[in-house]
Amino acid sequence: MLSQIPYGTTRNEVVAFLGHNAPLVRYPAHTSYFGIHIIMDRPTAKSMDCYVEYEREEHAQLAASRFNDQTRIGKRARLGDRQVRVELSSQEQLMKELFPKAKCVVWKGQEPLITFPNDEHSSGFKGFITSEEMVMTIRWAENPGRVSAL
Repeated sequence: MLSQIPYGTTRNEVVAFLGHNAPLVRYPAHTSYFGIHIIMDRPTAKSMDCYVEYEREEHAQLAASRFNDQTRIGKRARLGDRQVRVELSSQEQLMKELFPKAKCVVWKGQEPLITFPNDEHSSGFKGFITSEEMVMTIRWAENPGRVSAL
């Protein structure tokens, strides 16, 4: 995960930061679409963190070690005009970030496991995104970058 990324960071900038030969996951396979997920603040649409999927866990560990080694010798990792932190994360952390409003869900990799609430006051699972988020997604698709809050 890359944290504290500059506002407006693009996927291409992330690829350049990591290195064009980085063994990143591609969706679908053998295309130029990488498993790069830029997390944005929902109210402001400002970029915050970035999750990058590597082909193998060992590749991610090597990349994180390389950036952390550079930090230890005083060379700070920079993306654009900001210093960023590079740290390991998990598929579960990514899924929680992608679906923050999903209640009663435990992630096992990419697989959601719906749980039953222990609390009688809990409303339980109601979906992965709210109706408000769906409306905002449709508005953004119709007119990117010009969505106002409901």
